[in-house]
Amino acid sequence: MSIPLFTELRSCQFGAVGTTRPHKEFPKELSKIKNWFAIKLFWNILFVIVVQDTLCLAWQDNNIVLALSNIHIIYKIDDFRKKIRKRSAKISINGCIICIIFEDLLTKELWIPYFINNYN
Repeated sequence: MSIPLFTELRSCQFGAVGTTRPHKEFPKELSKIKNWFAIKLFWNILFVIVVQDTLCLAWQDNNIVLALSNIHIIYKIDDFRKKIRKRSAKISINGCIICIIFEDLLTKELWIPYFINNYN
């Protein structure tokens, strides 16, 4: 006797990571950070709130990235990795933030959260 496919899928656990837009179930504190502080934060600032076993994140890159993950943790240095990053254009919205980090370099090895590396 075979088990119907939908029963098998319900018993599986899936992991996911991805960006999101602010919505009613996303923490309001992180939405406010994106709306009010997008050009006032230093590069690589990370805010995390856990909601129902899901990490809700706001990370300052060239702009603030809102993301969700149910497979990552952010507790220690091992949750970050070094990655060669390209500098965005100096005329981008947050060009002043990026210039501080990259100075005159076009690329630089920087620590980024694993969830961003996995998403990319």
